Amino acid sequence: MRTDTTFRSGDDQCAGWLYRPEGFEGPRPLMVMAHGFSGTKEMRLPAYAERFCAAGIGVLLFDYRHFGASGGEPRQLLDISRQLADYHNALA
Repeated sequence: MRTDTTFRSGDDQCAGWLYRPEGFEGPRPLMVMAHGFSGTKEMRLPAYAERFCAAGIGVLLFDYRHFGASGGEPRQLLDISRQLADYHNALA
């Protein structure tokens, strides 16, 4: 089961998809995923998220700021420190 979600990172919103395993009771582990450097969540990552979810592991798959459905100007800005902050904020 996939739902759209967002979370704040810096002054912008990061867009993501939250995959929740079905048919499992109680607390479940959650994996946070994003593409390397400039990829977006649509670029083959859903196949991995679906496999993890089928195994009972929830997945938060997101786009870094400045890429894909996430906010941030200028677009396509590759900033590793911002991407690390995006991961930190996804985990928070």
